[in-house]
Amino acid sequence: MLNKDNSDYVPQYVKIQNYIISKINSGELKEGDKIPSENEIARMFSVSRITANTAIKELVTMGVIDRVKGKGSFVNSTMHTPTATNVFSNNVKISTEDSVTKSHDVASIRLFKAPHSISSRFGIKDNESVFEIVRVVKHYDKPKYVDYTYIPAKCLKDEMLVSSKLSDSYIHDYLKKYGSVKPSKIQIFLNSPLYDYLDLSYLGDNIPDNLYIWDTDIYDDSGSLIAFTATVTKQMPSTPFISFTLA
Repeated sequence: MLNKDNSDYVPQYVKIQNYIISKINSGELKEGDKIPSENEIARMFSVSRITANTAIKELVTMGVIDRVKGKGSFVNSTMHTPTATNVFSNNVKISTEDSVTKSHDVASIRLFKAPHSISSRFGIKDNESVFEIVRVVKHYDKPKYVDYTYIPAKCLKDEMLVSSKLSDSYIHDYLKKYGSVKPSKIQIFLNSPLYDYLDLSYLGDNIPDNLYIWDTDIYDDSGSLIAFTATVTKQMPSTPFISFTLA
């Protein structure tokens, strides 16, 4: 939903998921261990039980935990490594079919001096050069959703962008081929804030008060953010904008 906030916003249910996964990664929670109940999680994070339930349900879908009716939720005894947000793991990958079949119209590419709101996300100095790529996916010639992507110029070979390659590639695929640093992990955040620097005119006329927004952050092996995309749509799409398949 439309929400103006700072760029460090992370949904509460994602914080809950990251907390549980960190406990598993550290060994504090082991295979078969019971995790806190929804009521306990709600109290721990000062959230509603609905939010706690959302976090648990997604962890079940990811295969991180199992739910046993009448007993509670337990660390999945069949899982190997919890990788809820790492889509470049050995177990999960992004579908290459969508990368080929989905087409974006590249509406705008510009190189500009990054304001603090953008440079702070990348951990670079203010006014360093950053690319903005605006890509539009249309349905019956009307904008369906718009991707606003930001990449520091130093993360690209020779500070160049190939427009024709951007129309039919995910950004992480593009960086694999043309980046000076390679992507290692993706995190996707739902219900992201509406950033002041986004030009909403690409969405066409009659922009509603409520917009659906999600962020896709791309990191390298060191954990540094090397690109992020804010995807904005007037109406929540009924088809997935990204697909996952088993490796």
